[in-house]
Amino acid sequence: MTCSQPVHGSKQPIRGCSAPSPNWMANWSNIINDLDLRMRIHEFSIFSNKMN
Repeated sequence: MTCSQPVHGSKQPIRGCSAPSPNWMANWSNIINDLDLRMRIHEFSIFSNKMN
């Protein structure tokens, strides 16, 4: 697992891998991305369960 992910062509640290950024907007963006990723994983697991 890497601590950075491509976002619009640039690398941003994934929450939990590095010290909190002084830029609260960046932290908020990472939180939103993390929640969105969790929702996608949740939806995918439900979809997989329906297929089985």
